[in-house]
Formats: sequence, C-alpha cells, structure tokens
Amino acid sequence: MEFIPINISKHKDYVIPFRNDSFIVSFGTDKDSGDENKYLDWLKQQIEKKPKVLR
Repeated sequence: MEFIPINISKHKDYVIPFRNDSFIVSFGTDKDSGDENKYLDWLKQQIEKKPKVLR
C-alpha cells in the first residue's frame, strides 16, 4: 500500500464518491453530504493547513 498526497484536481473523481459512501455507511444515506464544490474547497483548505496529515 502506498499513501500519496491528495491532489484535488487529479483525485476529484475518487474523493467525492468516497465521501458519499462514508455518509451512507455512517447515516444510511448520502442525502446530507452537501455540495460537492464546498466539500472540495474545504478539503483543499484542510490539505493546506495540515499537508502531512492528509497524504
């Protein structure tokens, strides 16, 4: 297994479905997973704040 940094533009097609799946597993539905663009903006901010954590 290899851990690589998240690249929003490159991994967008993976992070969105992963988030939706996590909502389904946690809450039984992904209806409250929110706006995809807001999530991507939030994720970008988190990566900038803690680059070594999200890699």
